[in-house]
Amino acid sequence: MLLPVTEAVSEPVETALDERGRSLPSSLPGVAIIVVTVVWAFVVGRHLWFFSDDWNIIASYHSGHLLEPFNSHLSLVPVGIYQVLFHTFGLDSYVPFRIVGLIAYAVLGWVTWRFALARLGRAPLGIAGAALATAAVLWNSGGVTNVMFPFLMNFSLPVAALAAIWWHLDRSTTRHDLAASAWLILALATSGLGLMTAVAIGVELVWVAVGARRIDWRRWATLAPGPVLWLAWYVKYGVDSPASGGLRPVISYAVRMMLGGFASLGGGSWWIGCIIAAFMAGLIGGSIIRRTFDGRLLGALAAPLAFSVLTAISRIGVVPAIPPDELRYRWTIGAFLVFAFVLLLAANADGTEQWRQTGIRTMVGLATLAVVANAVGLVGDVGDWDRTVETAVPGVRANLWVAEAAQRAGVLDRSRNLPVSYVQVTAGEYVDAVAALGSPLAGFGRRSYGGSLSQRHAAAQAFVDDFDIAVTTDGPADCRPKLASTSPLPFPVAAKETVAILAMDGPVEVRMTILPPDGTSGDDSVVIGTVAAGEQGFVTMPAYGSDVPVTPTLEIGSGSVSSCP
Repeated sequence: MLLPVTEAVSEPVETALDERGRSLPSSLPGVAIIVVTVVWAFVVGRHLWFFSDDWNIIASYHSGHLLEPFNSHLSLVPVGIYQVLFHTFGLDSYVPFRIVGLIAYAVLGWVTWRFALARLGRAPLGIAGAALATAAVLWNSGGVTNVMFPFLMNFSLPVAALAAIWWHLDRSTTRHDLAASAWLILALATSGLGLMTAVAIGVELVWVAVGARRIDWRRWATLAPGPVLWLAWYVKYGVDSPASGGLRPVISYAVRMMLGGFASLGGGSWWIGCIIAAFMAGLIGGSIIRRTFDGRLLGALAAPLAFSVLTAISRIGVVPAIPPDELRYRWTIGAFLVFAFVLLLAANADGTEQWRQTGIRTMVGLATLAVVANAVGLVGDVGDWDRTVETAVPGVRANLWVAEAAQRAGVLDRSRNLPVSYVQVTAGEYVDAVAALGSPLAGFGRRSYGGSLSQRHAAAQAFVDDFDIAVTTDGPADCRPKLASTSPLPFPVAAKETVAILAMDGPVEVRMTILPPDGTSGDDSVVIGTVAAGEQGFVTMPAYGSDVPVTPTLEIGSGSVSSCP
């Protein structure tokens, strides 16, 4: 007869409780892994700045709107945390946001360690297995965004909630059931990933009820508030998903997500991922043969399956397209699979210490190889992420400065999309956030602005469009060109300055850039007009301020030019 989860796991739980007095020494490996991960990530990313989805939160959720869907999800917890940080620290520093994100990651590490240790026991091999499980989650090869991007707490916390809920439910007291319910509420209020936590727990509860032929109404009622509240939110705010294209695309997308999750446990290698999948299949078969396959195991396997299917249904057809092996998807499925591996090893134990030691030795050997491969890959990916953000940030700042300057001058096109995130952020939304929180640009010098060719071009185009800068035929009567040039001439201009251009031998094209040259190949300037041969044209700069981090510059072809302040 298949055992209910509370009977099937009684031995490792009791062992852990009996050895509570030795919890400090046996916890050191898990604590060490967590501390090393968090400190290393903080040091490597010490120069990071607001990036990508951060700007969506700043623009749309700087004050209130906590229940409004973010990317179709209820994100009350991360958005609420960001708002507290906004109104406590402002936008002067990214450090508080990174600290909170790393705390969430550390919480995930701790609950994973505690859950695995309770299952595998506190013998040396059990401790080693729990340490490897913790490292496999924290050092997953797909985890770079989870480690380096604070808002990815919306992935870390729901996954952490599942391990925490299991740990509390094993204690079978009202106090621990209430703690489990609080974790479930947290998961569902953090992101749509909380639904996977609810699926895993729901599958387990149904299994136990069917096996016992009765429902534990106290436990069901205790865990009900989170799902009930989430359902009420969904009825009011639920977002429709684009058409998924039918069953075949959903199955294909979901299968590739699952394979990506297995691969993430093997350093990103699909071949190693297939070996890991085969090993899990063997453990599942062993637990079925031993009749120890229980509701918790089914729930642990249901979580990644539900995640892959629901993601396929909701993400196929979105723009920009999201691939099924996207890093955070691989990381999430990998974390759920680690939980399942821990449960499978416990489920395959036949009650003898010899089998337990053999099973754990096997896991330790395989997991050590996988964790080493993951760690090596993650170190490289974290460095790449740091460089990617460092490269993108100067261009982001340039575009934000244009929006703030245009707002001060009263000429801002509020509907203009800012090139700062994959999800649209308008200039109007950004300047409204600045009015409430202050500018994130305070204190940055000229060298902090620049970016890629496309970002600099976008900033120049926005400057020209918002301030309506163009070559005209009207200008001051006493402003006449004096300086002749036979090649394209960069001509820096100041606020309120007028420049006169005389085309001599042929038409002269006039372009503008707002950032000094940085050696990047290509041209980031914007055409603002042409002066016909033998004619005179004028360009008048707006009053955009004098103490600015950019240098508006005209690029004038062969002709004669003069400045008239």
